[in-house]
Amino acid sequence: MSHEKKSHRIKPWQAFFVGTCGLLTALLSLIGAGQAAAAEAKHPNIVIVMPDDVGYGDYACLGADDRPS
Repeated sequence: MSHEKKSHRIKPWQAFFVGTCGLLTALLSLIGAGQAAAAEAKHPNIVIVMPDDVGYGDYACLGADDRPS
């Protein structure tokens, strides 16, 4: 059995590939954001949910076991 240490250094072509992919991703996201900003929204998409008479233990995630939620 050989106990040689393998080199974990990044090869130059791997660094170039990762850098190119990162740059391409950043550019494409900026282009997409610019196009989304150019499209004018007529109304904002905002939803406000206001439950009435809800206590701390009324949800199953907070400990209620009589009503599944």
